Amino acid sequence: MKYLTFDISNVLYRTFFANKQHDVDTSTGLAHHTALMSMNKFFKKFRPDKVVMTFDRHSWRKTYTASEEALTAKKYKGNRRLKMTPKEQEKFDRFKEHINEFEELMRVNTSVICLGRDELEADDLIAGFSEAYGEDGEDEIIVVSRDRDLAQILGKGKDRFFPNIIQFDPFTGKEITIESAIRDCLKDKNNKINIPPEMINVDFFLWCK
Repeated sequence: MKYLTFDISNVLYRTFFANKQHDVDTSTGLAHHTALMSMNKFFKKFRPDKVVMTFDRHSWRKTYTASEEALTAKKYKGNRRLKMTPKEQEKFDRFKEHINEFEELMRVNTSVICLGRDELEADDLIAGFSEAYGEDGEDEIIVVSRDRDLAQILGKGKDRFFPNIIQFDPFTGKEITIESAIRDCLKDKNNKINIPPEMINVDFFLWCK
């Protein structure tokens, strides 16, 4: 069985914020259009047996890093959207409502498998799906996401190396490998980690934030 698995929240959010100068309906329309066009492009390329969409929910990481039990004072994605004005926050909240409607539309009216669960983000669901269906090596899984954290399911390691799973960037169409993910992370201007590249392995993505 060949599965085409999309981190659809990643595509929707990136497109929305790239077009935030527009009103919410226009931004939402562009986000949905980009997501569906990306799905169509990869569907034609790989001709999968099943298409899977994964959707973000409120992350357990936010709950944990805001708790007293957290081992770090750094909040998960703590700096994101802090500079939003009340008007921008209202627009963003309306956009999230549109995403919920989009998920319901796809779930009820298409054969696409839609995955979403409280406390889990889309990449968590992709990782779980990949482990469940990719571990025996019989099923092929094509992951479409720009999220570098998913390199953990591509990298070599005990009970973790799945040669039948490949990842592609939804915007450039290029394949993402563990090597390219590490290279891009080291180039990231927001990454303040300064260690030699030769010392980095897949576990790097457990704490590269």
